[in-house]
Amino acid sequence: QIGSVLSNLRRAALFNIADLGKEPKILKLLSAIAFQCFLNEYIFTVKDEEIRTLKKIEAKIVRDIEINSQPNAIEILLLSSYQSLSEYAWANSLLTVPELSDILILQLHNKQEEHTLRESIPSLCEVSNDTSEKVKDQYEHNPYPRWIQVSAGNSSISISEYVAKNNLRVPEKEFLNIEQPNILIAGCGTGQQAIEAAFRYQHGEILAIDLSLTSLAYAMRKTEEFSLKSIRYMQADILNLRKLDQKFDLIECAGVLHHMENPMVGWKILTERLKPGGLMMIGLYSDLARQHIVRVRQEILQHGVNPTRSEMIVFRDNLIASSEPHHRKLVLAPDFYSLSELRDLLFHVKEHCLTIPQIQNCLGELGLTFCGFHNQHILRSFRSVYEDKNAIYDLGKWNDFEQQNPDIFSGMYQFWCQKV
Repeated sequence: QIGSVLSNLRRAALFNIADLGKEPKILKLLSAIAFQCFLNEYIFTVKDEEIRTLKKIEAKIVRDIEINSQPNAIEILLLSSYQSLSEYAWANSLLTVPELSDILILQLHNKQEEHTLRESIPSLCEVSNDTSEKVKDQYEHNPYPRWIQVSAGNSSISISEYVAKNNLRVPEKEFLNIEQPNILIAGCGTGQQAIEAAFRYQHGEILAIDLSLTSLAYAMRKTEEFSLKSIRYMQADILNLRKLDQKFDLIECAGVLHHMENPMVGWKILTERLKPGGLMMIGLYSDLARQHIVRVRQEILQHGVNPTRSEMIVFRDNLIASSEPHHRKLVLAPDFYSLSELRDLLFHVKEHCLTIPQIQNCLGELGLTFCGFHNQHILRSFRSVYEDKNAIYDLGKWNDFEQQNPDIFSGMYQFWCQKV
């Protein structure tokens, strides 16, 4: 796999540093390796011999800086492919020479900007729920998701255009006439979802909340990078949203409720914050699609594996080496390839999985009507089985479809509902 190739390439460059020339193609390759290793949060195993060599290189860099000499760019790039430059006290002394400019921005300057931005993030109130506090702590250390670019459409569209484009069945038609929707992104993480929403919804005003200041600071930096003015960020727990004197035309909450102590309590509070006729997009884990993950989480508990960097990396290496089918299945998951996403996938402090009948019961209890699933690939697969155009709104048929295709919701159930 490509991870092994990158790891071996990094190791070979480290051990042969004296033979590496300063040709642009060498510097470009080393910069690309450092870039990728930073993005995956240094998830590759490091051997003792590598650590000893890295310490020698760092000692030389420190000596160079002490005599006001710019360190060798190759040495900096190699060091930054094993650990972020923001972790080194001497990194601020580095000059922004052309061959280091990209990596200094990525690993050092962005981090400094985020540190400044987090001081300006307003907070709704203190987080008091025990599970919320544990989730907050996880994402402060391992913000999620890891991303650089967003999939922004060519132009924003109105709510009515979005509903038509995605074949959503919306009983309360008056909602479609809203021209400037107030939007809540509940659990925005590092901002990818909020930024995509800002590009998607025409004239929308967005409030994006999350527990983690680290995640929110990343989101704010990226929002400024895209010059978006329609998003406000706030540190807040969904459980405390009753303190917010605002209701919303549209709420998106994907991948959040199933990490709460009681998902239904959080969902009920979100429903209260939704205006009558408002739309809500919800993302929840599928019990059927995540059985292999549940099994691995049980193994983690049985073996007492802690969510520390070193233990997660060793456990991941064991999964890669395993021939067990449920382990092999995990290696195909996108979240397997960076440390924060691996922790979110396998080591989360709280996780619930639901079934479609359970979701149907929740919708009924909350006074919400199902409007349709979100994923177009899944919808095409469903339509290849059910020819009736109204079948896509029948959760009973969706339950039958999932039983026949147990991996179809391997990402999440993502669906729209309306407050009627």
